[in-house]
Amino acid sequence: MTLMWSILTSLLLLLQSCTGDKSCEIWSSAGDVVQRGSTFRVYCTFRLKCKPSMYSGHKPRHQDHQTYNSSTIYLDVKNLTEDFTYSCDCGHDSSNTENKPDSCGLDIFVGYPPDQPTNLSCINHVSEQNLSSAVVCSWASGRKTYIKNEQKLWVRTFTHDALEGSEFFGLTAKGSPIVRAAFTVKSSVQVISIQASVTNPLGSAETQEKNYSLSDIMMPPPPVLHQVDCSSRSCSIKMKENVPTHHLDINYKEENEEHWTLNPNLTVINVSTHVQSLQPYRTYHFRVRSKFRTGLWSDWSKTVSKRTQEEAPARALDVWYAVHRNSLRIYWKKLDISVAQGHILDYIITVYNQSLTLNASSDKQNISVPFCSNCDITVSARNSRGALLLLKSPSIPLEPKLFLCQ
Repeated sequence: MTLMWSILTSLLLLLQSCTGDKSCEIWSSAGDVVQRGSTFRVYCTFRLKCKPSMYSGHKPRHQDHQTYNSSTIYLDVKNLTEDFTYSCDCGHDSSNTENKPDSCGLDIFVGYPPDQPTNLSCINHVSEQNLSSAVVCSWASGRKTYIKNEQKLWVRTFTHDALEGSEFFGLTAKGSPIVRAAFTVKSSVQVISIQASVTNPLGSAETQEKNYSLSDIMMPPPPVLHQVDCSSRSCSIKMKENVPTHHLDINYKEENEEHWTLNPNLTVINVSTHVQSLQPYRTYHFRVRSKFRTGLWSDWSKTVSKRTQEEAPARALDVWYAVHRNSLRIYWKKLDISVAQGHILDYIITVYNQSLTLNASSDKQNISVPFCSNCDITVSARNSRGALLLLKSPSIPLEPKLFLCQ
């Protein structure tokens, strides 16, 4: 019985070596992660006597290999710049494919060692009235490595009554090219020491330790612009703060302008203030930020837009006329928005000598009136705030035939 069991076991091992076991082992002289532009060798060692062959590429192509010894072949790889796959195969009788040994393969990953992290900085975000805070640190990771990096932030905290570090821990950081890590601190912590590190299969790098006083990097949440009400020349702005602060900045700009203007002489009373010296009938964008007595300015609030109210037109129209046989054609040029100071509803044309008043719609720029001699004619533009009496045309001459227009 024992002899029979030994024979069956041997037969099973023999079958496994011919149907399913790998016929070879494959490896690289530089490992399976190499730096871009590397030159190295890929080796294959075969367990069986067969006709060996080597292939490369995701769609395998046959390669001319070199012989190392009776069981091992190799392929020289030069200046590899992208991920690549290599494989080896043990040639077998093509008429018996069912018992063909498995081939072996190797994926080579190409990349760079990490750069030293730069621009390491931290912000202490204060989010509640009890001043609980979360610290967010960020840094630049440098060039893309094309392989997986392990990025860490190392933190040591110091309390107000201890010179030694009260706590030391490491955090996994994420992101590229800007890497971030966040952690909370106890209320007793006053100083933190931080260091960023990065590691991948091709190397590692780290920053020098950097110390921060939490009071120097405190940042409140941005205020909320609660309400904006405007007259024609100023706007009243009401704000809401989740955390009381000591300084406020308000910026504003006219629509389509690129640069923001800082509101001068800012006086804040119960988180309400005024922006003065604005222009009528203009759309303005407003934003606000805040700061504690020390620390950093908050992010800007969401922008709120509001249009100032109208005023009556500020300046005369450009007016001229042409004389026809039995009529006068009065022409005028549309006002620029800075002069119109509102949406022009219509134009009012008055012929004084004839006690005649006509209206022209806002899209018109001329009108015909009955001929008159030595009469005064005025044209005024009207918006929701009224009309300004604008330029009178010159008196019509006594001899209109000299000014006939066909």
